[in-house]
Amino acid sequence: MLDYLLGDRSGVEDAFGVEDVNGKLLPDLYVALRAVVRIGDEEFLLERRWKEQGLKTKTIVDGEALGAEEFSHFMMEKLGIPLHRFVKGNPYADSSLVEISFRMMLRHMYLQERFWDDIAERQPPVEQHAVLAQILSLTDAIFSPITEQIMERRKALLSLQAEKKQFESVLDRIVRGFNHEGGSDIVYSNDVTAQARIQELQTKNTALLQLRNNVIAGGVTTALQRTDIGNSVEVNLSQLKATLVADQERIAEDRERHTQRLQKFEGILANVDLELDRLNRLQTAGNVFADLKVTHCPACDQPVVDDKSDPDNCFLCHRTLPVEEVSNRLEYELKQLGDERRELVEIIARMTTELVTIQNTEAKLLEQTARIDRDLAPLREHVTALVDPRLSRIDAERGRIAEQIENYRRIARSLEVRNQLVRDIDVVTKQIQGLEKTEAQQAPVDFQLPADDLTTGMMHYINEIAKSKPERWPLQGRIDLTINERGFNFNIGRTKWSSIGATLRAYFLLAYHYGLLRLSLNEQYKYPGFLIIDFPAALADGASLDEAENYLVQPFIDLCNEAEVELQVIIAGRSFENIEGATLYRFNKQR
Repeated sequence: MLDYLLGDRSGVEDAFGVEDVNGKLLPDLYVALRAVVRIGDEEFLLERRWKEQGLKTKTIVDGEALGAEEFSHFMMEKLGIPLHRFVKGNPYADSSLVEISFRMMLRHMYLQERFWDDIAERQPPVEQHAVLAQILSLTDAIFSPITEQIMERRKALLSLQAEKKQFESVLDRIVRGFNHEGGSDIVYSNDVTAQARIQELQTKNTALLQLRNNVIAGGVTTALQRTDIGNSVEVNLSQLKATLVADQERIAEDRERHTQRLQKFEGILANVDLELDRLNRLQTAGNVFADLKVTHCPACDQPVVDDKSDPDNCFLCHRTLPVEEVSNRLEYELKQLGDERRELVEIIARMTTELVTIQNTEAKLLEQTARIDRDLAPLREHVTALVDPRLSRIDAERGRIAEQIENYRRIARSLEVRNQLVRDIDVVTKQIQGLEKTEAQQAPVDFQLPADDLTTGMMHYINEIAKSKPERWPLQGRIDLTINERGFNFNIGRTKWSSIGATLRAYFLLAYHYGLLRLSLNEQYKYPGFLIIDFPAALADGASLDEAENYLVQPFIDLCNEAEVELQVIIAGRSFENIEGATLYRFNKQR
């Protein structure tokens, strides 16, 4: 239940789906699980409410529902444990950086009955390494902020390199089909080749242009010899047409301006007509209701009579009548709008006349231009007959070359994108080199001292349980912890701890948790001084712990009673007869 209360995200049935004496599941009988938890000088109410909508996977702290990550941050903050991240899996994957959570650390504070085979139940070695480094205050040495920055920069470098490679591959496939007459195909895109191809094509284009000029010059000379084209009628007509076209453009602009102004005044006239219509309807309604007289008081509904004794005041409310009548105001407004309407009509009529004049002028210009085009047609046919047919072929070839030059210029512009990627790669590479230099200048980390502090506590525990019966620990060699940036390993002499028998492995696990608890006495380390142990009924080799539980837990009791800091150890077992120095609760289960 404690594991579930402390943020376990599995179902409540998996957490404590056991039956009571009547065979009913506890999660069906109860609706909530609560505990008052004291961290330092503060107390908090922790709750799990699995039957309420939206709260099944949340932990409630003092009435506030927290998700798994929020609860982890809350616990780590209250325990004074800084947040750190570590690399899990591929260091260059987006999800490779994982935060050391409270639940990860809880596996090193809670030895459950089901999991007496490893130092942390169902926890991968990389997580065990990260949590152990957190407890031993070695996290910065294993994965410091600088190391994280280096990894982030390396990820960025790999991304840029992959983008550059893909960009070059796509561009190579595009340019592989570019070729031109007299040139050669391009296999690999690069600045030098693109500029060389542009230079070749520009040289050829210059030669074609010179050839074109020579052909035209020869054709003009021939034409001048055959006819006096310089003083021909065609030149005069062309000049007249140019003048007419310029006049047409000017007239078209005038017509557009007059049209817009005319539309604007027509819109104003339409608004004035609407207002006149509204006022006329208002005047008509006033005339209809003018003859209606007040015959009854609107307050008491009694009959009233106008005795006309005071014509300047209202006979009903006795207030002075207004000097200006409403009908006079309406007539004034109608007169004003009428005058405005007449002015607008005159303006619109004048503008309409001007627009018609402009349209007529434009039509005449169009007619003159058409007549000149008819006169020029036979003359142009005569000149066209003198044009050399090679000009069309030269112009077509120059058009193809111009397109090829533009294609190669596009390649050159695309290569600038690649060049920018190269510059970005160079910047990131220099950043990595600078960070690695800074990391190399950091003071060397002493891994041995924290490891020795942990193993010293572990060996003290072994001494305590073996002092009255040395054969309980027949292994030779000291307990040794080797930890570095890459991982960790526990050994007993030359023997790996995981290869010893089940009973000795149980002693080792208890020693490990005793050693962690003893680290709480040193503020340098990040173990919160809280431990839960749930003894199994029997070990993997069949050995019972019922009779052995007292001497196994006595070192924990002594440590809690002697420590100057406050520690709490919760141990669940099946015996604990005549145990002293601890608070004992007994639970009876009847069938």
